[in-house]
Amino acid sequence: MKKDCLIIGICGGSGSGKTTIVEELMHLMRDHKPALLCLDNYYRDIEEQEKDEHGQINFDLPSAIDADRFCRDLRRLKNGESLHIKKYQFNIRDKEEYIDIPASKIILTEGIFLFNIHEAMEMIDVKIFVELDLDVQLERRIQRDVRERGYDEASIRHQWEYHVLPAYKKYIEIHKHEADVVLHNDGDKSHLIERVDKYILSHPVVSKFCYSLSE
Repeated sequence: MKKDCLIIGICGGSGSGKTTIVEELMHLMRDHKPALLCLDNYYRDIEEQEKDEHGQINFDLPSAIDADRFCRDLRRLKNGESLHIKKYQFNIRDKEEYIDIPASKIILTEGIFLFNIHEAMEMIDVKIFVELDLDVQLERRIQRDVRERGYDEASIRHQWEYHVLPAYKKYIEIHKHEADVVLHNDGDKSHLIERVDKYILSHPVVSKFCYSLSE
């Protein structure tokens, strides 16, 4: 029986290379116009987030994500619907931006807690886990959060020690064994891109589905 759509899920720690993988897949599959659904846009409002013992908001918990809303939208994409969703603004309270996600036969979805969401895991056809040396992840997180989210380095390092690392070990890394493909990122972007082509596009489920779309 021919599948109606293909869902590829990409999980890994903060700064591990998920975005690079997604960008490369979007480029390589551009003829099929894949849809992209990012878990980052499903964080709950800041008033709903839990705080640690220091009074700092902890975004690095599965409860920080509105998993029900995410799964509802992923299911809508799977059923051939398009989406119009609000982009989550980290640390920017007075800005609203929306994203249109057209329906597609190929759906890419990514996020640090993606594999921790049971309902999503049931919908994902090919699961990709990307891992990177933790020291490199920290440096990448600092660069990203200073540049894109307006955080200062001291708060980023606090989050890393008290939030990010504990969450990675407890909620993210434990799901690596459930992945169909584990990609090790050695820090060289070109190497990671090569592995996308070698291990993801050549995966039997992916290659067979893409071939069927070309028939």
